[in-house]
Amino acid sequence: RKKLMDSGDYDDAQLDTTIQLLSEKNLINDKMYAMNYFKRCTRLGIGHNKAIYNLRNYGVDTEIIDTCLEELDDDEEYQAAMLLINNYYQRNSTISYRNIQRKIKEKLFLKGFTNDVIDKAMAEYDFEYDLDLLLRRYNVKNFIGLYSLDGNQIDSMMTCSKDTAKIMLSMGLNHLGTGD
Repeated sequence: RKKLMDSGDYDDAQLDTTIQLLSEKNLINDKMYAMNYFKRCTRLGIGHNKAIYNLRNYGVDTEIIDTCLEELDDDEEYQAAMLLINNYYQRNSTISYRNIQRKIKEKLFLKGFTNDVIDKAMAEYDFEYDLDLLLRRYNVKNFIGLYSLDGNQIDSMMTCSKDTAKIMLSMGLNHLGTGD
C-alpha cells in the first residue's frame, strides 16, 4: 500500500481494489514470502537472525515471522552453518586452532546464525590439523618427525628447532602435541 501510494496518483479506492485483487489471486502473501525468504537465506548461508531483521525492515508482521519460524526446520540452519564452517576452515587451515574457532564464530554471528546453532555446529565440527602440510606451508626444514605416520607422538618438542616449536605453539599445540 505504502509503495503504491508513494509511486503515483492513486486514491484509496483504487489502492484497496488493487490490493484485494492481488490478495485473492495469492500474489500478495506475506507468509509465503517470509517462508521463501527464510529458505533462500538458508541456501545462501544467512542465519535466521539476519533474515528476521531483514523481514522486519521489509515490513513483514512479527506474528507472520514467528509463525514461519515455528514451521521451519532448525536442522537446515544447522547444516548451512556447518557448510560455512567447513568452507571457511578449508580456506584458512594455517591459522591457529584458537584463532580459527574465534574467527569462525564471529563470521557465523555476523551472518545472523543463532547462538544455539553456532554452539552446536562448533562443538560438532571436527577441527583437524595436518601437521605435515602446515609445516610444509611454513617451509620448516628442521622438522624431526615429532609424529609418526599414524599420528602417534614419537619425541617431544625439545628435539625440534626453535622455529618448529614456535610454529607448533602458534597452531595451538603444546610440547605434548595437544591443544592447550
